[in-house]
Amino acid sequence: PEYQYITLVIFVAIVVAAVFHLPLAILCLGGVILYVLLGIVTTAEAVKMIHLEVYVLVAMSFPLGIAVKTSGLASVLGQAISDSGIEGFTLLLVISFVSMIMTNLITNKASCQVMFPIIIEVYKAQDADPLPAIMVATTVVVCTPYGIPPNVIVMGPGGYTGIDYLRFGLPITLMGTIMTPIAAALIYGVSF
Repeated sequence: PEYQYITLVIFVAIVVAAVFHLPLAILCLGGVILYVLLGIVTTAEAVKMIHLEVYVLVAMSFPLGIAVKTSGLASVLGQAISDSGIEGFTLLLVISFVSMIMTNLITNKASCQVMFPIIIEVYKAQDADPLPAIMVATTVVVCTPYGIPPNVIVMGPGGYTGIDYLRFGLPITLMGTIMTPIAAALIYGVSF
């Protein structure tokens, strides 16, 4: 019972230290070391809590975005979309659906890394504000276990399968994919 208070104190200390721009990874490592030193968890339990697939999933997202930008693919795709004449709400809807598909195949972080330079190029070519499209591109997709890292984390302990994510997550994902561009268009005054 007293462990819950110690755990809360450590958590609050990490959050407060992070507010002062101390490195979060080091703070979390320090918190885990404190848990082990205080006997809250054993070293074996702490190691078992590490989900390597989550770290690999997130870490692999950054090279994708860098590759899209530095290879010139972002410029080519941005120009192609701009030349197609799609703009306004229709463009937001297209970006939302493309982001949703990408997020299901890679991750939400990788999707944002890939879509961001493309969106910037599209809106630069149209001489428009890219902020509504950036808002739309950051979709949360819950119809695959790979869309967001927490899906991977809860899959094993929850006993979920890929079909569970599809069955329950697809309606939520489609609703968000359609509602987000509508909200962005209303908030930023994008023409329908």
